[in-house]
Amino acid sequence: MDCSGPVSVCNRRNDLEVVLTAENGEDLLCQLNATKSLPDVFLLDISMPVMNGYETMTRLKHRWPDVKAIALSMYDDDFPVISMLSKGAGAFLPKDAEPEELYAAIRMVNEDGAFVNTKVAHLPRSQKELARLIPNITDRQMEFLAYCATDFSYKEIAEKMGISTRTVENYCESLFRKLEVNNRIGLAMFAIRAGLVINVEVMGS
Repeated sequence: MDCSGPVSVCNRRNDLEVVLTAENGEDLLCQLNATKSLPDVFLLDISMPVMNGYETMTRLKHRWPDVKAIALSMYDDDFPVISMLSKGAGAFLPKDAEPEELYAAIRMVNEDGAFVNTKVAHLPRSQKELARLIPNITDRQMEFLAYCATDFSYKEIAEKMGISTRTVENYCESLFRKLEVNNRIGLAMFAIRAGLVINVEVMGS
């Protein structure tokens, strides 16, 4: 992948060091197999050839569960954000992010495991916050939240749950208010942090 931008940002910082670069996910995994130590933070381009960011993130997390990564993409749609965060990325940034934002993301993902920018802002940050919010959510709304963390469209979710699209709209309006978020990414992140993604996988099996 073209990593000249991120590499340049990192090289301008005395407290950051680029320890390896890779052409794609397959190249990255090959290099990691030959090294004894992992980078503290990975920057993954979603659109890498040969092995894209989604599969790379999945394989990294499978082999090294504690790995920390930031997803980079030229696309700003909801589904890439949801997919990479659900696979374990600690942050999502556009490839043309300002150097200061990229630097802040690297530092925070390294220190805290996550970086919250405007794309994923206003989300519950702790298990305590999750526990406070969950009692106000019905079982059917919880099921709907789990589906929100998938790549199903709202129409497909309605079909799978056996409800109308109007009911889906009502769920969204209610959950936006209860969870204090304003888009599907917020709903998906709540589901991911509450562990509801596992329920989707079970329901879909």
